[in-house]
Amino acid sequence: MPRSRPASNPLSYHKHTGQYYVTRDGKRIYLGADRDEAIEKYHRMALGMPEQEKPRTISALTAKELANRFIAAQQANWTSPESINHYLTAVRSIYYFAEEVGILEKIPRLRRIKNEPRRMLGSKNKPLYTDKEIQNLLKHADGQIRAMILLGLNCGFGPKDIRDLRWTDIDGQRVTLPRSKTGISQTFLLWPETQDALKNLKQERHDLIDRLTSLRCPPGPDGKSGLPAA
Repeated sequence: MPRSRPASNPLSYHKHTGQYYVTRDGKRIYLGADRDEAIEKYHRMALGMPEQEKPRTISALTAKELANRFIAAQQANWTSPESINHYLTAVRSIYYFAEEVGILEKIPRLRRIKNEPRRMLGSKNKPLYTDKEIQNLLKHADGQIRAMILLGLNCGFGPKDIRDLRWTDIDGQRVTLPRSKTGISQTFLLWPETQDALKNLKQERHDLIDRLTSLRCPPGPDGKSGLPAA
């Protein structure tokens, strides 16, 4: 989705009314025509401050309050928690250095942002399979589907991961699969149930190949294979 403003700016400008606004739950909240006052109103709203309480001036802001304003602005621009935490890690590194060399006696606690899923407006929660339903699926699945289900549960593989998986990626008790886009390898220890399912699936494939070979090349009069001599 293209942006009409930088990610660091939480405000949008409405030319028709001449006011600045932010969007919450699909609705516009107008904050006035003066940009500085609109930013102050936005921060009061984002930080949960009472309307009559005015935030401190920039010169009186603490590092923690400044960090909280930064986080609120990033969240307003749909920035992922991972990217916010990336910036916070850099800020924390500066404070850790200052503490280690004795410049600061005490540093602020800048917590990581929890990566909690957010529901889209108008969406519904997706139902999750229960343990009983998963066991029922495994009970009635054929060899290939059973192996796919166990790989999904064991390794968190999605349909594309299972489609990209090859027998050469499976080595004993582990499976190692490189990401198709990044090439970064992900490796997982297989459960005994997953190992048994893959072993049974491989045996089923070998048995099927043997049956197809015997149908295409029936034994000769001497009882030996009808395959031509090499």
